[in-house]
Parts: sequence; C-alpha cells; structure tokens
Amino acid sequence: MNKLYPLLFTPVLKDYIWGGRNLADKLGRELPAGIIAESWEVAAHPDGASVVANGAYAGRTLSELQAELGLALSGSRSAWAEERGKFPLLVKLLDANQNLSVQVHPDDDYAQAHEGNE
Repeated sequence: MNKLYPLLFTPVLKDYIWGGRNLADKLGRELPAGIIAESWEVAAHPDGASVVANGAYAGRTLSELQAELGLALSGSRSAWAEERGKFPLLVKLLDANQNLSVQVHPDDDYAQAHEGNE
C-alpha cells in the first residue's frame, strides 16, 4: 500500500436537461461543450466515480481506493463506509439553469428497509 497523500480528483460531469454553462466560469475550468448540470467533485457512486489525478494512485477511481484501503482512506469514524464498503460522501456542485423540483429524502430507517445498501 502506498502512503496516503492529499488526493486531487478529476470530477464526474453530468449533463441533465436543467443544467447550464456557469460551472466553467465559476470554477475557472475548461469543460466540455454542452450542458453541464452537476460536477461530482468527490464521488464513489455506481453512476460515476472520481478518478485520482495525482501521485501514485493517479488513474484509480475513488471506489477502487475505498475497496482497497477501507478505513485508512475514509477514517476510523466512518464505520458506516467500512460496513457497507462505500465511501461515505458525494460532493457535487450544481448549475441549475432552470427551476428544480423539491427533493425529499427518507430517513435512515426507511431508506435501509426500502432501498437497502443504496
């Protein structure tokens, strides 16, 4: 195992219909042409995982590192992540170029009973 160091990630970009082009200006990044609705800055999600952009782990996804390193990566206070084998955070920036609907998320008990490990 390589020694851990500050990781930099290549974000996962999502192009939902309600997105815009503001993230390029706000983040000072060159982004691909077209609509960018979300930039997943730190993600180990089945729909997209950030890729390490620097150092010995460059080219590896955050999901791969979580599986390999476990609590050494996510910290000893994140037993939930170790128990379920997932990184405990999804950090995303949104460019809502249109009004969005309200989203209500269930509490932990309901989610575990009806959504399982998601």
